[in-house]
Order: sequence, then C-alpha cells, then structure tokens
Amino acid sequence: MNTNTTPPQGSFGFLRFAVGTASNTIPLKDAAVYVYTDPSNGDEGRLLYTLMTNEDGITETITLPTPPLSESFSPESLKPYSTYNVFAAKQGFYPTEGRTVPLFPGITSIQPINLIPLSEMPGAPAPKEESSGRLEP
Repeated sequence: MNTNTTPPQGSFGFLRFAVGTASNTIPLKDAAVYVYTDPSNGDEGRLLYTLMTNEDGITETITLPTPPLSESFSPESLKPYSTYNVFAAKQGFYPTEGRTVPLFPGITSIQPINLIPLSEMPGAPAPKEESSGRLEP
C-alpha cells in the first residue's frame, strides 16, 4: 500500500525491494517493507511508504525525492544523493532494518533484504509486536 499521495517535484530516484530468505535465494511473499525519511537528513523519520511483496518477493517501484543530478558534478556538493531508512518484517522471521539506504537521481535501485527465520536462531529473543502492529526486534 502506497501511503504517499503527493507526487514528487524536481529530481527523483526509484526504489524497489527484493525480499527473501536463505541469502535471498527464496523469495518471500507478503513481507511488509516500510520506507521512512532519514533523521540524519534533518527530518523526524516520517513514514513515506508501506509496501508488500508479491509472490516473487518484489515490491512495487516507488519514487522518492533526490537532490538534482547537477549536484553530483560539483566538487562542493557534500552528498549528491538522498538516504532513506527501511524496516522489513514478515511473520515467522526476524525483522530487519536498513539505515541510510542511498538513492541517486534518475536511477532505479533494487535493494535486497534477507530475512532470517525464527527457527534458525535458537535462543535469540523473539521479536515483540508493538500496539501499531509493527514488529520490533
């Protein structure tokens, strides 16, 4: 489900996720992927998208703002890309979080996410479910 209703203005990049297990050799259907703004960019970590994977473990491609491509040609430019935080979860698997996932203007990035089954880490604490329904490690 796409929770972003405002079309991007200016430069943007594209992001898709491939979620699987066993080093991403087995795709995971119906895994949830949450995309947040990156607090290190001066934002509060706001939820932008909630995505679900299809039978191939792939989400829809989303469009996110990036700095203009021209910034990558300037040596004074500190960071010619945007970063986003990602959280992925599926029942029966440990959730995982990716921080500062880079996104470049005009580029489609496919971000692999590997989830580990609960049974593969005996003795590790099971994730807890928050009141929001989101799994926490």
